Amino acid sequence: MRTLYFTALTAIVFMMTITGCKTYHIYGNPKQCKAYKGDKIVCTFDKNGTTTPTSPQETACQTDTDCPASSACAQGYCRPLCRTEADCKGQSVDCSCTDNVCTPKKTTCENDRSCGAGMICEGKVCVKAECSADNTCNQGSICVQNRCKAGCRDNNDCGAEQACHSGKCIKSCRASCECAEGEVCHTDGYCQKAEAKVHTCQVDCECPSGQTCQSNGVCQ
Repeated sequence: MRTLYFTALTAIVFMMTITGCKTYHIYGNPKQCKAYKGDKIVCTFDKNGTTTPTSPQETACQTDTDCPASSACAQGYCRPLCRTEADCKGQSVDCSCTDNVCTPKKTTCENDRSCGAGMICEGKVCVKAECSADNTCNQGSICVQNRCKAGCRDNNDCGAEQACHSGKCIKSCRASCECAEGEVCHTDGYCQKAEAKVHTCQVDCECPSGQTCQSNGVCQ
């Protein structure tokens, strides 16, 4: 009778574990109850034939390719995929369906490195990054460390009648007459302060009106 009991128990064992936000159901020989690739430790099995579910450490990741099937990399860990909020309900961790991935609603952090790919640390909580490239920000802003910041890298980042200079969008020009008094239009299309022109000379008549030729050969 005991042999029959253990034979039946060995044939099929229902084992359950929580990994991240998803419930996994594993079937198989209890002697194979061990750390499964991708899912970490599934359960423990003692000499009395007791199967004990465990809560394994989550699988760390950098990209989706580091995770098992039906999972994706979110906040630095493999998380189960989802379609609706209902797919993430009733789990050991309070999750929400964000970008089709069950993601913990609150994840504390100290800096961006504490969060996963596509996330940033704001107010010690991991949140979705504002941007991934300059073209994902509004015009007049660029993507700096996954955050949209006012600024530019070239004229294409600025609006109409603006030019990029020293990382800022400023009024553009096509000719010096469009600039304020004392400014000239730079070849890159923005107004800049006109540099005082230095007149060299040998005699006074070579200098502009009101200036004389100095001993160093410069009109003043």
